[in-house]
Amino acid sequence: ARVGEDGYEFLGQIAELRPEQDFGFVMTGDGSLLYFHRDAMTNGDFDRLRRGDDVSYVMADSDTGPVAGRVRLRGAP
Repeated sequence: ARVGEDGYEFLGQIAELRPEQDFGFVMTGDGSLLYFHRDAMTNGDFDRLRRGDDVSYVMADSDTGPVAGRVRLRGAP
């Protein structure tokens, strides 16, 4: 993890995508899955994401527990 503008940023990979429902899951460094909504993407195109794409993210809290927020596709503008 590194400290970014919004707190600690973590590295992960896209593990699963459900574009018809506007969400997906990021696999964390320890192998757990974090939900993220397409609106959490800060760069890149949600509809062009593929399983295995490298991303960075910050941890965010939701009513149902931790989620991935500010998801950034690594290597994209």
